[in-house]
Amino acid sequence: MFAAKIIAGGLFIQPEEVLEARFFTKDELPKEMLLGHLQQIQDALQGVWGAVWVHESEWDFEPGLTREKLYQLRDQSGLTPAEFYLRQVGKIIPGGDHL
Repeated sequence: MFAAKIIAGGLFIQPEEVLEARFFTKDELPKEMLLGHLQQIQDALQGVWGAVWVHESEWDFEPGLTREKLYQLRDQSGLTPAEFYLRQVGKIIPGGDHL
């Protein structure tokens, strides 16, 4: 998350790292983000600092799964990276958010 003021030019992303980048007002923030990012943005907008959140999520994969193997599973799933994340990684256990 960055606060920005458009002066000139365009918004460019590093495609290996970023799926999408856009400008939003605080009322237009997307609901589907990586675990904890929406909460971090909301905290920052409210002047909260020094907060640490723990997000316990479901993990339906074998213990010790490497990042490379996870990316292979993602690429073989037929889902977009965002869909794979939301279905397989981004599921917070009910009551699993702790400040």
